[in-house]
Amino acid sequence: MTRFPSLLIVLSLSGPWSIGPAIASGVLPEVAGPFQPAARQVDLRSLPKVWTGPPAGRLRDAEPEQEKELKERRGNIWSRGVVLEALKGIETQRPAPTLPAGGFGAATPNVPGINFANVVPADPNGDAGPNHYVQAVNGATGSLMSVFDKTTGAIVAGPINLSQLSSGDCAGSDTDPQVIHDGLAGRWLLARLASGKLCVLMSSGNDPVNTVWTEINPVFDRLALYTVQPDFANPAQSVFSGPQTIVIGDVQLAANRFPAQPGGVALPAFTGTLMHRTTYRNLGDREVIMLSSNAATGTFSGYGDPELGARTGVLWFELERIGGVGQPWTVSQQELFGPNDGVSRFMSALNVDNAGNLALGYAVTGEASGTFPGLRYTGRRRTDPTPGMTLIESTLASGVAAQTFTGASQRWGDYFDMSLDPDGCRFWFTGQYMDDTNWGTRVASFRHDDCGPPDFAWSGDSAVAKVCGLSNTILPPRALQLQSRYGYWRDLTLSFDALPQGVSASVTPQQLRPSGSATAQLSVAAGTPAGLVVPRLVASDGTLTHTFDLPIDVDQPSAVPALSEPANAAVQQPSIVRLSWAPTAGADDYVVDVATDAAFTPPLDHEPGRAGNLCRYDPARRKHHLPLAWPWPEHLR
Repeated sequence: MTRFPSLLIVLSLSGPWSIGPAIASGVLPEVAGPFQPAARQVDLRSLPKVWTGPPAGRLRDAEPEQEKELKERRGNIWSRGVVLEALKGIETQRPAPTLPAGGFGAATPNVPGINFANVVPADPNGDAGPNHYVQAVNGATGSLMSVFDKTTGAIVAGPINLSQLSSGDCAGSDTDPQVIHDGLAGRWLLARLASGKLCVLMSSGNDPVNTVWTEINPVFDRLALYTVQPDFANPAQSVFSGPQTIVIGDVQLAANRFPAQPGGVALPAFTGTLMHRTTYRNLGDREVIMLSSNAATGTFSGYGDPELGARTGVLWFELERIGGVGQPWTVSQQELFGPNDGVSRFMSALNVDNAGNLALGYAVTGEASGTFPGLRYTGRRRTDPTPGMTLIESTLASGVAAQTFTGASQRWGDYFDMSLDPDGCRFWFTGQYMDDTNWGTRVASFRHDDCGPPDFAWSGDSAVAKVCGLSNTILPPRALQLQSRYGYWRDLTLSFDALPQGVSASVTPQQLRPSGSATAQLSVAAGTPAGLVVPRLVASDGTLTHTFDLPIDVDQPSAVPALSEPANAAVQQPSIVRLSWAPTAGADDYVVDVATDAAFTPPLDHEPGRAGNLCRYDPARRKHHLPLAWPWPEHLR
């Protein structure tokens, strides 16, 4: 499988998609253009299971081309003792970080996956649907698949050969299986390589055990790195842009650095390339892309074969875009995770939940520390003030032996997988470790304590507005915010519910995607009945709805109040004046206007601390000394 240093990958199709029967006898021709795809209902429990266990004869290399590439990258082979001696004092060690506790709950379930299938490497991969977790690995007879109950961790179907679900070339020997659950469409996609082509199976529903499988064979001739803004209603209007060059900090990728196990045998793992899989997620207020690779945890500056005895860590990046399409991607986080404890960390798998929390799973081994190939994980909360992985490293599976295969059988693999549950919070990790003298796999699930279903929330000033109902009143605009929570990103429709009598209201904009701001404008007509009225602003995506109340207290005085000392419209008043008026039934408070003309258009000032024609009742304010300062002549009312 050719690796590309890609961030966003777009498949440029050079021909039509060819869809054939899901399972059929004989070899049927592929059909291009308009078609009625043939499909078949399959209960995976009815298919023959594949035996897994100790080696039966010579081990098969699932990917001989990659083995050839690894051999070419090794270069000349020095004796192990000479190289280890040369490494002393050459590799600069980083201090082990102090990691706080908490963040993840216990991994549940944490169960054995598909175990050794007489082939190397395993390349475990998987994804979670509403009720099941599907794992796939390489097997001696081709790609294998098992279905697990998400709650109990029990295997409900498999392991079976994926080729049993295919026909034609895709029914032959295959490798590099990939499992993806499409949460938007509610279906599974199973992909693998067979006979030099990409073979894809698509289910008809969320249940992978008993479903209709349809085979899709895409034909393509190139890969390009672009950002895509799709228009599903009118595909011709889709926008392809880029590529964008993103500058990262100086790093030393772990090309040809194969971690050493106890006993001295190195584990040839894919190094110097991005690991599976690059993850994109829209978190509502921002978009992120997560990437990881293997990297050297110290500076190697000697001669010889650098693959032996070298310690590796996980180099990971978080790319961020704020403001949507048209804005640039930037590196928001970058870290080389590799505590100085004699343990190599490699074969990483990284993902992010709806709240922006990270989970990182990987393989571990170390000759100096006596650590056999096992599986661990760590992570960080989005709100952690300290950069990098901040949670204490946890063990999913401890290795009990070293892999001692040699030659083509020595390879450890190409990738592990960290996927996200449809609930947006629970991570599912699968990886390979040494559970005895052969490899085994593990399926484990865990979640951060600070995550929930995607949601949004209103915020803003909800204080009661006071209005005097003797005249039409336009209230000051009210600024409100809609905040995204746990990755909510859908478009919301904003509108007012049934308005109270005498109240008019509008909101702009009328559609908004959190996080964002909206402005509410309310007015109260003269003669509106006295009392508390509550206009209610509604934000809804058709399923999820939240409201925000904007209460108004309407007063209805029996008459328009008038000043008695000095009289209304009095002019040339001193800077300190005694104000007197008779109380008016239904009035809560009073406002004194100051203007330069008898029409009071507009008033220059109001009584300090008051605005608009508000009517707040305060018997103590029937007589009031009001310090005012203005140029003569002035008018009071």
